[in-house]
Amino acid sequence: KAFRELECEIERLDVSEPDTVPSMDDMRHLVVDWADVLLCSGGNTLHALLRWKETGLDLLLKEAAENGKVLCGGSAGAGCWFNSIHSDSLRPDNVKNAECVKNELDDDDLMNWDFVKISGLGIIPAMCVPHFETTGTNEVARSEHAEQVLIESEDNIPAIGIDEDAALVIEGNKASVVSGDGEATCHIVVADKKTGETSHAPLVPQEEPVPLEELVDLTKPATAEHLEALDEHVETDFAIADNLLECTAEDAPASEKNNSNQGGVPDIKILAAGRMKAFQMPAVFEKVIELSCKEQPRIVYIGTASFDRTDKYNLCTKAFRELE
Repeated sequence: KAFRELECEIERLDVSEPDTVPSMDDMRHLVVDWADVLLCSGGNTLHALLRWKETGLDLLLKEAAENGKVLCGGSAGAGCWFNSIHSDSLRPDNVKNAECVKNELDDDDLMNWDFVKISGLGIIPAMCVPHFETTGTNEVARSEHAEQVLIESEDNIPAIGIDEDAALVIEGNKASVVSGDGEATCHIVVADKKTGETSHAPLVPQEEPVPLEELVDLTKPATAEHLEALDEHVETDFAIADNLLECTAEDAPASEKNNSNQGGVPDIKILAAGRMKAFQMPAVFEKVIELSCKEQPRIVYIGTASFDRTDKYNLCTKAFRELE
């Protein structure tokens, strides 16, 4: 919504259904060449990542990140950039025909679900917990469940909790927080596997950016191979586009290959908000514009729901479309 108000030029990329997926060349032109900002909506994270993996869009997003495009989104559209996401993708009504599901299930059935940790694109080496301060429809607090996930996890990466009206901003190897309402923020959560305890500290908005390596154990950003872990979570008939990984590696620009060889951090620009409505808040919206270095950036909107919902598109892009 905010982007439409800015009168930005906006294109929609819909890969939610097989008959809506453009050719690989068309997707590459849109995502890697044309766009200044890639805006991913909230929705079903698991469905989106599997679709991106199947179509090869995950590889193009990684390439766009290393070419300096702004990657942004809220909720599911925030968590997809991380190594993993604390997600409500298994919520019974988090599907295309949500109203039908609600009509078929009683209240107890609708509450009978668990949060799940799923693999993301691996650009930010942490677990993302959007809607950090909220409680799910299963009456489980997201922050408390995320702490338990960290304790039980085999890896040692921290979690970054993002309040609904805040956003984590990554610029190269620097991290900062934008607060939409002046109070919401982000939180670093770390688990002690020996004691079974967690500790977390809020990041202070509007302070100087801090080196990302001070927040997380920085590792080489993962490629699409990182998404193989998604297969552990669902049974799917998707035909994974394995051949695209080899093709993309051959076509990758020299800068990408150099970064990979050196194990360095690509010059990435990411804004991950706790929910999509945060983009209606001037501080968050204006930060995206600043990151793009354009007065009216060209936006590619990518839906992460299990279908391409027009209402989500209108909400996510309005301010950018009406920018004058």
